[in-house]
Amino acid sequence: MTIQEYLDQLIAVEQEVGALYATFARRFHQREDASEFWQGMAADEAEHAALLTDIRPQLTPETAAVELSEDPAHLATALAELARLQEIARDGDVSIQAAMALAFGIEYSLAEKHVQVQSLAESPPWREMFERLHQADDEHIQRLREHAARYGIHLPEDV
Repeated sequence: MTIQEYLDQLIAVEQEVGALYATFARRFHQREDASEFWQGMAADEAEHAALLTDIRPQLTPETAAVELSEDPAHLATALAELARLQEIARDGDVSIQAAMALAFGIEYSLAEKHVQVQSLAESPPWREMFERLHQADDEHIQRLREHAARYGIHLPEDV
């Protein structure tokens, strides 16, 4: 898989995470604060996908074609898992606790992927953009902790 293909899959993951959060917003519509929280999270994920999309044209053809030495299958697996979670969230009985726990795991996973791709960034605009994404990941995790606490849900501390 090339860097370009990896970036394209990372964009798709951000979009799917946003779609999942939008489903949570609809799922918890009876709780206005929960619905607003998930809508905000979904909007943030759309912004992350847009950031990644905007940086794509800055890849030089040589860099875009570089084959990754690491196994990129985790992104394909993440996309498949997000599709499964989307179906469960849409059709199943998902509690606010389960939604928080799922989102917490997703955000940690995305933070890891952003750090991995940041290491591939060869120019300052790329580094700055991935630093922004990593900071946004940290903010999402903090927001999840704060919102979860409103419902008496304890999310694990950083490891």
